Amino acid sequence: MATHDRFIVAVELGSSKVSAVAGDKDPDGAVRILAFAQEPSETFIRKGRIYNIDKFSLCLTRLKEKLEKGVGMSVAKAYVGIGGMGMHTTLSSISKQYPERVKVTEQMIDMLQEENNSSQPADCDIIGVVPQEYKLDAHRTDDPVGILTQRVTGNYLNIVASAGTKQQIIDNFAGCRIEVVDLPVTFLSLAEGMLGDRQRQSGCVFVDMGAGTTSVAIFKSGLLRHLAVIPLGGDNITTDIATAYQVDEAEAEEIKLKYNFGMEFIDEEDRETFSTSDGREYPLNDLKKLVSARLEEIILNVKYQIDLSQYKLSQLMSGIVLTGGVAKTSGIDSAYKLVTDDRQIPVQVSRGLKLTFRTNKHEFNKDGSFDSAISLIEKGGENCCGGPIGQTVNIFEANAEVSNAQVSEAPATPPTTNEAPATTEGRISGGSIDTTPSEETEKTEKPAKSKIKNLKNRFGRLAGGASKFFNKLVSEEE
Repeated sequence: MATHDRFIVAVELGSSKVSAVAGDKDPDGAVRILAFAQEPSETFIRKGRIYNIDKFSLCLTRLKEKLEKGVGMSVAKAYVGIGGMGMHTTLSSISKQYPERVKVTEQMIDMLQEENNSSQPADCDIIGVVPQEYKLDAHRTDDPVGILTQRVTGNYLNIVASAGTKQQIIDNFAGCRIEVVDLPVTFLSLAEGMLGDRQRQSGCVFVDMGAGTTSVAIFKSGLLRHLAVIPLGGDNITTDIATAYQVDEAEAEEIKLKYNFGMEFIDEEDRETFSTSDGREYPLNDLKKLVSARLEEIILNVKYQIDLSQYKLSQLMSGIVLTGGVAKTSGIDSAYKLVTDDRQIPVQVSRGLKLTFRTNKHEFNKDGSFDSAISLIEKGGENCCGGPIGQTVNIFEANAEVSNAQVSEAPATPPTTNEAPATTEGRISGGSIDTTPSEETEKTEKPAKSKIKNLKNRFGRLAGGASKFFNKLVSEEE
């Protein structure tokens, strides 16, 4: 089996499945897929949020093992896409007045954004910031550096999520011995992978119609202008069917996919029926009405978010771009035109990622379910390899060797250790060591000093307590 000592790992936390990909970037910018895995998530993720930590940990462990088998090395880090119910954007303005006209510098702009980042509400985490424009006295610009002004105002679009969302993900991954490198917004990474520059420049509404949520983003003049995650999706249609016809969720999903109804025309003269697995029959028109009502509610919520953005559909020349499982619904483009009351607005279902990816697995991503994870890989850059599978380095082996080099008649205090696995770069943290010197150190001064210096060279890149231990001990010996 081929092994790879450099790769990027991305994990998407979806309401129906968790997707993980290990890949790297070719010189031409294409993403090369090295390993991939998926696990169902209905039992521990709801509306994009983890609610059963134990089941999530089991899922993540299985995904980690599958990726490691595919790349032949251990996985130590990952980029984890963040999303889910409650995520939205808020506008913020930060101003700075100067006693006289000054030239705007990068440092001044950085200080404005730092002040913006520290102004988040107590019940929210800022997970992303998109600068909108800067006002310099009466002049507006998106490139303020180098301009003379007496007053600078920065306008920012803050992407916020419920407080603790980021930390929960970081803690859950840490429990599976995976360091979270970054938490990019999954939906925005997907938008960048699917939308072209012209679409973002001329203006469009990008809608990801998922199982648990529907995410909406409005782009104009190349920038994100509004974002919201609606807690409605395909699962709501499934639940409606299960409740109305007293069937379980699995059968309700089968009925939904079999008939694939959208905003259907209802012919009241039609007497066609459908049957449940136990033989009960119901009018097909009733199923059409049920599905149409919920789909209309989802699209109305999308329209409401467009209204909140203060952009009119007529200003968004590239129209509405759809992706996600529900976007495959029959007649979904007509449904949007009907509900938004705009027959002229362009509505298209995305044909997939515009970025190039390569793999020798022909079945990979045929249904587009890995699109978000691939987009996250494309944005990543840090090596996520953790070295050979199962290899761990005990950084406190040095303690035993140094103890052998020192002869002490007094009882030794056993060291407290906290072992951690090594990465390919040899970074290890944690633990403490008893550094009390032996009473008879002088008897072994030269051999101990030589031993210690050799050990320092051997463990020269180790961080934290071990480094302090060696430095202190050498100083005392000298």
